[in-house]
Amino acid sequence: MAVRCLKSFQRYCLDPHILTLHDDGSLTPDDISALHQALPDARIILRAEARERVAGMLHAHPATLAFQRDFVFGPKLIDIPLLARASYAYIDDDILFIRPFRALTRPRYGRRMIVFMRDIGDSYSLTFRQRYLGKLRIVLPDRVNAGFMYINAGSYDLDRVEWFLSQPQYHVQKFLIEQTAWALLAGASDAFYWNPEQVCFPDEIKPLARPVAVHFITPLRKLMEEFGEAEPEIAPPPIDLEVCPARFTGMPKAFLQRIFRSIG
Repeated sequence: MAVRCLKSFQRYCLDPHILTLHDDGSLTPDDISALHQALPDARIILRAEARERVAGMLHAHPATLAFQRDFVFGPKLIDIPLLARASYAYIDDDILFIRPFRALTRPRYGRRMIVFMRDIGDSYSLTFRQRYLGKLRIVLPDRVNAGFMYINAGSYDLDRVEWFLSQPQYHVQKFLIEQTAWALLAGASDAFYWNPEQVCFPDEIKPLARPVAVHFITPLRKLMEEFGEAEPEIAPPPIDLEVCPARFTGMPKAFLQRIFRSIG
């Protein structure tokens, strides 16, 4: 799946780019060989290498160092932005690109801009009460999905990440800590979504939409078979990726939405 999705990115991304693959610690020598064969121009950074290079940057950030060491999402939240030292685009390896596109590096992406996918709902590690009713209100955009992001270098705040990772009361659902941290960074930056008709989930594709990228999260992964393995001989015309401002729902509206969902 990773090879198919990453090759689709290589084929259809018209912006100049260097593809760097970050190991989460699970790659075997055979996996690495297969990736090199399928993606000969890609660079692979093994987790042990990344840990060694990043450790020296985290002396004053013990919670971040612990997360980087102990959690599978450590590379995504910590290693990649620290090693990039510049603006970059990030994609999970379960996102299939299905038409030529450009504009990942458009100049309008300002100094503190983060662009992410719009999720089907809020998926954060803290509770509704903590987000809206706690003594310290946590400002998060609605529906952040960190599967496909553009991160401007000015928007990554290691001190803010350290603060969040040092607050265990906000880690109710541990597998969502990393995504919540990105939402927290977006809440302090200029937050945007990719156009949801261009970057979407397979069950959200509208009849007249022209999707660019489809995110096959685990519950929807079986739908990838419907897209077939063969790539079209003649690719459709290129399309510019569009963005739209992220939404920030206030507490009263969020509370009413929560009530109506409970009733439904």
